Amino acid sequence: MKDKKSFFANKGFTFNEAKAILFLSFFILFSLIIYFVFTNKNTEKAFDNKYLDSAFFNNKPKNQKVVSSKNKRTNNSKTDTKFCVTKVNLRTATIKQLVLIPNITEKKAIQIIQLRNKGKLNSLINIVEAGIVSRTAFEDIKQYIYIQ
Repeated sequence: MKDKKSFFANKGFTFNEAKAILFLSFFILFSLIIYFVFTNKNTEKAFDNKYLDSAFFNNKPKNQKVVSSKNKRTNNSKTDTKFCVTKVNLRTATIKQLVLIPNITEKKAIQIIQLRNKGKLNSLINIVEAGIVSRTAFEDIKQYIYIQ
């Protein structure tokens, strides 16, 4: 005990201060060991931005921005689908532009173009009345479409 007292006394600490320094050093060391042993570094992030970053690096025309997100139709699919960020005019849109709208498949895009060619596309609600999309799907996509 006298050796410890003389060691810390030579450094300018009292014995009680030395005990406090040793306790804090042990506590910090123990905390670091617990942190590095028990933290899992392979956990997924709450929100992964890598699917949104492609919008900034895409060489699309200025009026057509595209955001990439995971395909929600298949649970473990690694394929990506592209969704439109800007509004699409239903009277002039091509099949490729219509497919960029969420919940619009190629079949539905063809049906919208057929409805347009028949002259029955006077308002947005006509795609619901024609049975192309459901009311719920229409509520999801109405922010992406317009008729001019």
